[in-house]
Amino acid sequence: MEISGDSALVINQLSGAWKSKEPRIKVLKDKVQEISECMNNTYTWVPREENALAEQLSNTAITKKREMI
Repeated sequence: MEISGDSALVINQLSGAWKSKEPRIKVLKDKVQEISECMNNTYTWVPREENALAEQLSNTAITKKREMI
């Protein structure tokens, strides 16, 4: 599975290039790796400015959530 993201921190931690020191993040990273251990994942960092659609969708979701509160 191809996993892309605009957070270099998350992509590098999931790929194993960087260690996860924060305990809460480590628990989440371990869970993702457990769920996907039978898959041959590749992780790609995509700079936010190169993925305008994802940025727009993210901002729309944040705005909608605030409107619901």
